[in-house]
Amino acid sequence: MIKLKLLPIFATSLASVTAMAAPILTSCNQRVLVKINFYLLDESSGTLSFTTAKVGKGIRWKNVKKPEVTLNDNWTASGWLVDDVDTTLTDSYAIKRNTDFYFLSLYECDISDLEFDNYTQGDTTAKITGYHGENEFIKIPSSFNDGGQNVKITSIGDNAFYNCPLLEKIELGKNLTSIGNSAFNGCISLSYIHYDGLKNNFEMVQKGIDWHKNVYTDRVVCTDQPYFF
Repeated sequence: MIKLKLLPIFATSLASVTAMAAPILTSCNQRVLVKINFYLLDESSGTLSFTTAKVGKGIRWKNVKKPEVTLNDNWTASGWLVDDVDTTLTDSYAIKRNTDFYFLSLYECDISDLEFDNYTQGDTTAKITGYHGENEFIKIPSSFNDGGQNVKITSIGDNAFYNCPLLEKIELGKNLTSIGNSAFNGCISLSYIHYDGLKNNFEMVQKGIDWHKNVYTDRVVCTDQPYFF
């Protein structure tokens, strides 16, 4: 088990262990207390130490008391979602109403679940050409270790994740330089794509025809701001 104290930049057991943060009040015209519920999006990823708090309307996200999360092996923290929408939270985000914050964690892909194109031991880069796993929330690693050699995953090939209807959320590694034709075509449940890097870097990633066709979102959430397609 890995115990994390979360940083206030990113939104899984619907178990209801409750604790109350001390009320935080703003100016006289903003003395409305707002209830906040914290949830884990995927119950299999771990547990929350508490799930609710109350803060004053208008309080910034950076001042919100958040729960500790204990993640199971192979799961990694990926961010916070507001009301299960792929909103990129910033420190300046102001609480406006009763709100559900979802902690998003992703299962780090086992290399055995990925298929690579003409990869041989000793190569320093790899291209994904297929996925054989069944997890709904996954993280593609930026690199992996092969016999002491660090291998960067730089490409997602044509049709690599084609027609994976169960895939809902995915994180792309920061070493990515190209995404092939129809790479995620047919991923009809894919509602959240996160890139572990800046928007400017993702803009430089070469993208094939229909790479995102039929996905259930219109953006890639980067670490600073969204990239819309």
